[in-house]
Amino acid sequence: MQTIKTLLFVLITSIFLSCSNLDTRPGKKNPKVSKWYFDQYIKLSKEIIYQNKNFKKVPTKYSKYLKSLLSKNISLDKVLKKTKFYIYKSSEPFFCSLPSGIVILSTALINNYVIEESKLLSVLLFESIKIKYHLYKKIEFMPSGLFDLRDIIRINQISLKTIIGIDRMIFNNLNKTNVDPGVLLRWIQLKNKNVLHFSFMYPKMNIPFKEEYYYKLLLVKEKRFTDKNNSLKNSSKDFYRFSNWTKRL
Repeated sequence: MQTIKTLLFVLITSIFLSCSNLDTRPGKKNPKVSKWYFDQYIKLSKEIIYQNKNFKKVPTKYSKYLKSLLSKNISLDKVLKKTKFYIYKSSEPFFCSLPSGIVILSTALINNYVIEESKLLSVLLFESIKIKYHLYKKIEFMPSGLFDLRDIIRINQISLKTIIGIDRMIFNNLNKTNVDPGVLLRWIQLKNKNVLHFSFMYPKMNIPFKEEYYYKLLLVKEKRFTDKNNSLKNSSKDFYRFSNWTKRL
């Protein structure tokens, strides 16, 4: 009996220690993301995406639109140029990604919350920066082979510090391309108004509200007051074509 208790203690301790956050700063690749974890996440994507009927790969014509929208606001490296987009049929709104270059958007997110192009841009920029700089939670999965969407969500539950850093990079990118940085603030505020729907994306419930607070501080510090009538007010025809396609899924 004592031996069983000892084994259980060692197992629980090892799982706890393996689920630690990466201490990372956006801006350069994180050396702590070893090839072993990277390969494990690729395996995770194959286990879940390619075997789950709820995942629908975005057709080439819409994928080109998403990459075009991104390329106007961020420099696409080799990984981002090969980014694959998937829609997940779900009543829950969420968005996430995998470091191998896969962005996942739910149908509920597109149909109910991403109602204009600026909000889609905010989501894509956030996930692209995570992919570009490997900003994921480091989790060692047990070799059970039983993976599901919750495992992908877990590696995307990054710390507040990392989220703030990503938001800062989005702010800089929007500034460089003469897009009102307030588009990100309005997206954050929309999520917070519906925080119960998005809550499972975060490890702690207070993180989205703190994200809004720190991004407002950044706007004030940089003297960039938002203009609701600024750029990206009118969404493109391609945006509506993409949105209508997801509604038909």
